[in-house]
Amino acid sequence: MWKRASDFKFQGINLKVFEGTIEPGDIRQGNLGDCYFLSSLSALAEYENLIARLFESKNYNDAGCYCVWLCHDGEFKPVVVDDYFPCNSNGPPAFSVGHGPELWVLLLEKAYAKIYGSYDRIEAGLTGDAIRDLTGAPYEWKNTNEGPDEIWKFLRKSDLKTYLMTAGS
Repeated sequence: MWKRASDFKFQGINLKVFEGTIEPGDIRQGNLGDCYFLSSLSALAEYENLIARLFESKNYNDAGCYCVWLCHDGEFKPVVVDDYFPCNSNGPPAFSVGHGPELWVLLLEKAYAKIYGSYDRIEAGLTGDAIRDLTGAPYEWKNTNEGPDEIWKFLRKSDLKTYLMTAGS
């Protein structure tokens, strides 16, 4: 069933798009196989401005209408979503959730599903593709068959340049 965020049970705490600082620990995966996307959000959350800048709508609103920016087909586009989310029969959101009463994780996941056509269409993917869709930046990937020395050099170089890094399997 679909429920508005205001119908979630947060024991009287006011909903917010962001509560406090944006952190990787704010993200909790639900019953959707989009860990590659949530992992990419976690990498961006290391630099909270990379998440905050995606949001045109930074505050909770009673109308339940939000705009986020995603890079799709090589171009940043506004994606408008409402605050109705798929929920389990016992009430909580079925897919991702944030830490407490914040909505940024749910809103980004919903916007990502929207640009790809549905939640089903974002199951299973590559972190590099998600990073590109969230930042507009190109990505490079390494296969572990290249050997530990080459992988270490790549990781060290990327870390010194403060590149976003993710891993997948």
